Amino acid sequence: MGTQLGEVYELFMHLVNDYRLQDLLTYSQEDFENYLEPWLVFAIAEFTGTCDQSLEYDSTTKTFNEKLSIENKAILAMLMLKYWYEKVINDITQMNLHVEGR
Repeated sequence: MGTQLGEVYELFMHLVNDYRLQDLLTYSQEDFENYLEPWLVFAIAEFTGTCDQSLEYDSTTKTFNEKLSIENKAILAMLMLKYWYEKVINDITQMNLHVEGR
C-alpha cells in the first residue's frame, strides 16, 4: 500500500505555526485535508521532474500509488510550505490594499 497524503500533511504542519490551519484541523479532518491538497498538487508538479518515485495518487483514497521515502515526503512538505507562504503573503498584500483604500 502507498503513502497516505496525511503523512505529508503531518510533516508540513510541523513546519508551520498557523492558528487558522490548526482550527480547521480541529473542526474537520476532511476539510483540513481538502484545504491542503492544492498546495500538495503544486508541490507534486514542481517535484515530479526530479523525484525518483512516482508521485501519482488516488484522490478518492488519498493515497500515493507508491510508498514514498522519508526524503521525498519531507521534500513535498517543504514545497507545500513555499505555496503556503505565497498564500500568506498574498493575503497580507490584499489586506494592505484594503487598509490604504479607506
